[in-house]
Amino acid sequence: MSNRVDFGHLKAYHMAWKNKMRNFLNGTEKVERDELVSHQNSRLGIWYYNEGKDEFGHLEPMKTFEIKQIKLHKLAKDIYELKEIGEIALAEDIYLDLEATSQSIVALLKEAENILNQGIAAEEERMENSNLVVPWDKTKKLVSETDATGTITYVNETLTLVSGYTEAELINKSHNILRHPDMPKVIFKILWQSIKDLKPVPIIVKNRAKSGRFYWLLSNYTLTLGENSDIKVITGVQTGVSKNVVENHIEPLYAKLLNIEKATDMDASERYLRGFLTERNRSYEEYIDNLLMTGRDTVKSDKKGFWSSLFGKS
Repeated sequence: MSNRVDFGHLKAYHMAWKNKMRNFLNGTEKVERDELVSHQNSRLGIWYYNEGKDEFGHLEPMKTFEIKQIKLHKLAKDIYELKEIGEIALAEDIYLDLEATSQSIVALLKEAENILNQGIAAEEERMENSNLVVPWDKTKKLVSETDATGTITYVNETLTLVSGYTEAELINKSHNILRHPDMPKVIFKILWQSIKDLKPVPIIVKNRAKSGRFYWLLSNYTLTLGENSDIKVITGVQTGVSKNVVENHIEPLYAKLLNIEKATDMDASERYLRGFLTERNRSYEEYIDNLLMTGRDTVKSDKKGFWSSLFGKS
């Protein structure tokens, strides 16, 4: 369902009011004086002062709109009084100013619409693009560096080209800015636990570009440590992943994990993943390595050290 703001009915009310003003001046329609001369008693004024000002009055176009409304009805008052005393020619001169003010009001409503719908339009475009893949040269590597909290401190040019974000839009932002909503949280729990243990594991991730398009990557990480073995820099190097691995193995697994997280919680998702890996006698890292090397999902025959390293190498 669209959340777009549409002031079309307000414009229609205003045009109907202006037509009524024109008809009054022509002598073809009788109107109530207050509806013409009071900026608060017209249909548009009633909406603005009972509802519109609270919701939209902070917008610059709507601040100007209120000023133009006051001017419009002062002009209408002058026209009304001149018409009553038979000064039709002078009233017609003033009507030209009223017409120009009316056009300004319509333009201001349109400007306010555009401001309010700008973010919605961008999100709608992202949604339209959500099923489209980002085309990129998979022989190149996407490189990023973050601090220990995941805040981006460096990105290479390839990453900016593929993601669609500028360097300025990424630096000092959380790496989550690139995360696709289809990614289950449990995969990042595995990653961050491995980083905490100073033995980061590779993960396959689905990222979302600024446009809303997606791209799959194999992410490998290295750590730069300080004197006290505290993490100073996390360097991520991302490369492409084969379509077979993604579509036949990773997407179905991640979709299942994500559905479990939405229906219950991440703990339930982690329990499912543990069972999934137990069936294959592999850690997550071993599962990914095997997929990348063979393109197949198989059971590991050697069980040595499995339970002690369910989420890491034996």
